[in-house]
Amino acid sequence: MSAHGQRPRTAPAAAWALRKGLCTWAVWSGVILASGCQSFRASAYNLRVLHEPDGSLAPRSATVAHWYYRWLTLTGDRPSAEDPAGEPRVLSRPRTKIRRETVRLCSAQPSGPAERAEQLSLACFLATRDRSPVTRELALEAVAAAARRLGLQALPEAPGQAPSQLEIEAARALLGLAPGTPASDLSALDLAAACALIDECLPRLRQRPKERVLLEAEASLSRRAAGLALAAALEDPQDIVRARAVRAVLEFDQSRLSELLESGLKREQPETVQAVCEHLASNGWPSQAGASEPRFELLIAAVDDPDDRASVAAARALTRLTDGALVSLRPEEWLLWWEQRQNAPDPSGSGLPTPEPGSLGPAASEPAPAAAPAAELPESKPAPAAERDGN
Repeated sequence: MSAHGQRPRTAPAAAWALRKGLCTWAVWSGVILASGCQSFRASAYNLRVLHEPDGSLAPRSATVAHWYYRWLTLTGDRPSAEDPAGEPRVLSRPRTKIRRETVRLCSAQPSGPAERAEQLSLACFLATRDRSPVTRELALEAVAAAARRLGLQALPEAPGQAPSQLEIEAARALLGLAPGTPASDLSALDLAAACALIDECLPRLRQRPKERVLLEAEASLSRRAAGLALAAALEDPQDIVRARAVRAVLEFDQSRLSELLESGLKREQPETVQAVCEHLASNGWPSQAGASEPRFELLIAAVDDPDDRASVAAARALTRLTDGALVSLRPEEWLLWWEQRQNAPDPSGSGLPTPEPGSLGPAASEPAPAAAPAAELPESKPAPAAERDGN
């Protein structure tokens, strides 16, 4: 048959094969882009290769795009920190990459126990070791969420020194990771050891995600890691990090309210003071604490803070704690109110007398705008994270 006679039969077949190939490629590309761009594992991998073990920035990193990580996963060639994807290279904006991946990691909703454990382990590492305060603050969101999920009720006491090899082996035996005599508890573990053991549990959690004993052991270990990370963050020198830790801790432990407020004032950390005062404005003092002069003296010192965030939050807290005796955001009115309370008799015997209306002296007699009810006072919000760190 002539070439001229073959064209009507071969041309459509070739075109159909081409269309089929293009459609297959398009489908696979769509799958990769749809799932890979939000890959939790890709963010975890990138964050690991972007950091040195001490939390400093790696000079060279073999990071990958999320779609490419997904492609490697589909082909069975999943990269890891020990076996990276390609040769490490110098990145132009590594800090931006770290923040982006931290947001993705912390906003992910892990579907299984292994991913939840890995998310917490990486978040603890970033919250306590990353060099950027904004990254540490972002990572604390995931730590706080894990503490809430795991039912953390008190901060664990950190050991005075790193655990010995015998103590680590005993903890591994307790977790079912090795034979031997198990430890009675996990109190010998510091944060680094706890996170390392979480990472060691990950393969077993992926293989046996419903094993009750394994899940209970992982929960105990994760609970300790989250508590140790929050305790370390309470000592962070950066105000934005410490304030986020304070908010997380006050969700389950209000016994340190006065201590945290006093230390925030001494360290001149207005966001930490704001965090404590906002908690007081919403919840008041714990029922067992009661009202006392020293606590109110701390709030008066906070309302006189030169930073508006701390001052406004303290004024709102005072309005709540004094049952609306004075509804004002003006520091001078609260200072005069406190002076009058110190000099006036206390008929109730509580040590916190309430002055009569109009008795605040000449400064209070000047016309002032009507005060809004306490519930309608404007909320004070911290500045966006992007505005507080230029790295």
